[in-house]
Amino acid sequence: MTIGSSAANGSRLRVVREDSDVTQWRTWLRDSTLDPWRPGEWDPETLVFSGDEHNPLTFVKRCPDCGVLITRKTYCEYCLRKHRREKLRARGSR
Repeated sequence: MTIGSSAANGSRLRVVREDSDVTQWRTWLRDSTLDPWRPGEWDPETLVFSGDEHNPLTFVKRCPDCGVLITRKTYCEYCLRKHRREKLRARGSR
């Protein structure tokens, strides 16, 4: 797989050229996944699994600040860092 990056607008952009291993993996995954499997959670077209927070078989919940699905008990990584920065700023202003 070939990966390149660009920061034209300040954000990272990943350009991926698939090799035969990735193509074979995707083919195998599509062929080996029961249809339907975990409806509303598994997208067989994009091969993306997004857990359903209301399904007891899925260990995800929503970040209390931004609502993104997470697998941890507190906040998503972005909000966790934001809270840490705010806490440090609050300590520094005392």
